Amino acid sequence: MAGNQYFGIDLGTTNSLIGVYTGEEFQLIQNRDRMNATPSAVYVRTEKQKVIGQRAVELIKNDPANGAVEFKRSMGHFQERVSVLRQLGFRRSF
Repeated sequence: MAGNQYFGIDLGTTNSLIGVYTGEEFQLIQNRDRMNATPSAVYVRTEKQKVIGQRAVELIKNDPANGAVEFKRSMGHFQERVSVLRQLGFRRSF
């Protein structure tokens, strides 16, 4: 029987990471790009299609109006949060 596993998530302003501790060792979990860190970026293609991470960073370079990076800085500030949510494609009233 396997022991307990504990997961930790670092939602950073610039990058985010996920790690797992098995009781014996700690290991970072790689993203689909085989990187430990995932850029904290979101790009909105359509209302139903969002892109995150490094691919979002690349898309934002050519179309910054449809992307958001380092949005964690505005967390806790309601008006700024609403602005970020609207940038991410959320259209409901707040």
